[in-house]
Amino acid sequence: MAVGNDANTVFLCHFDEGNGSTSPVDVAKGASAHAITLSGGPVESTTQVKFGVSSLYFNTYSNIYMEIADSSELQFPTGDFTIDFWFWPTDTRGSALFHRYHSIGIYRSGGGYLQGFLSSDGAGYWDLGSSAGSPNDNQWNHIAMVRNGGSTTLYVNGVGTVIDTSNPTLSNGTQNWRIGNPSDNSSGGYYDEVRISKMARWTSNFTPPSEAYGAIGGPWFSHALPFA
Repeated sequence: MAVGNDANTVFLCHFDEGNGSTSPVDVAKGASAHAITLSGGPVESTTQVKFGVSSLYFNTYSNIYMEIADSSELQFPTGDFTIDFWFWPTDTRGSALFHRYHSIGIYRSGGGYLQGFLSSDGAGYWDLGSSAGSPNDNQWNHIAMVRNGGSTTLYVNGVGTVIDTSNPTLSNGTQNWRIGNPSDNSSGGYYDEVRISKMARWTSNFTPPSEAYGAIGGPWFSHALPFA
């Protein structure tokens, strides 16, 4: 059985509700799942699927996003965390892959490379530039941002670039989380297996997961192994 949905998983979305669905479900917490809303037209699609039945498709690069209701367990003022997901980009003009306004983000620039930022109380960001590696257009890419013991690393297809070692205290705020953005800086494409965890899933380069996240146990859970 696939693993990776464990006690440290605070959000997980498979987008397996089927072609045309506009009702993705957070499967991490059962009855206490986080509410999800869609704006601007994202829809589940079977055109490109990494795992399972379908993925979430963004057919444009602006004014389109998925929003996750804020909660205390989705705030990371201090301590370790991981945000990871699969992404099939179809529009290189976009930038925002996943962000919580000015609290945490992974951005894809118009120049074709990734920019990532975590900001303290909404001030400043860490620009990765081209050294962070690029997701490949028109194919699946695994993206993971990991904070481990004060050092934050962005992994693109399992290859990491340390983006900061200052370990700032991040603003809690009350903003919701989003994939995409209600302005001209989101990325068209497909998303699958979006997961947010309160642990450092990876601490060195790794082979991206080969199956969907499932129950507790096994190598997808362990710090000590190259999978999480």
